[in-house]
Amino acid sequence: MAAVGTDVFYDNYSGIKLNNMMSYVEDVWESNIEDGSGSYEALFDVYTSTEVPDSSLCQSCSLRDRTNDIDDWLYNNWGSYNTYDVILVADYYEDVSQSFWGIAQQTAGTSRNKCAVVDVDDIESTSGAWSNEKSEGVAAHEVLHMFMDESNSEHFPRLDSSGDATLSYDAGDIAAYCGSEYNVDTVIKDISSCVEYKVRNWIDNN
Repeated sequence: MAAVGTDVFYDNYSGIKLNNMMSYVEDVWESNIEDGSGSYEALFDVYTSTEVPDSSLCQSCSLRDRTNDIDDWLYNNWGSYNTYDVILVADYYEDVSQSFWGIAQQTAGTSRNKCAVVDVDDIESTSGAWSNEKSEGVAAHEVLHMFMDESNSEHFPRLDSSGDATLSYDAGDIAAYCGSEYNVDTVIKDISSCVEYKVRNWIDNN
């Protein structure tokens, strides 16, 4: 996996933020997905010198359309594109009409459409359930999406009686696959056994 940023992200944050996001993803992966067999190990690289130009990306569009533009630019202009199965991209998209914090193209390991984008602008100011994990947590959430392929839903939270939800929680989809509590107070740095199984199974089959 690689991590890069858009130039507008770097207008607001330094490379330290990108490194923190990738370190968080790496920690979640090593703590939850790897099982000691070697089958699910991953490498994590950060390219703070690579900046996707905002001028090449759509404006006043959905974050998904913008993510597609990011993937197109990286494919056409970044020599390391084909080296990686997933590319985490930190963006700073100041379009108040879009309501997503992150987008995963959901095709890890293919020749195109391998980006997981986090809109750092939106998530960093939240005071809700994601206020502790912020963009680092959303980065892990979106990267995990890249290794799941469900036709109906890809959110598999574990919710406990304290109101804690694992990183696969999404406010629009809390029919909990791994629990029965619906009142989420805080998202925590953890994933459910459902997500562990789904991600490993996806890797086994792809």
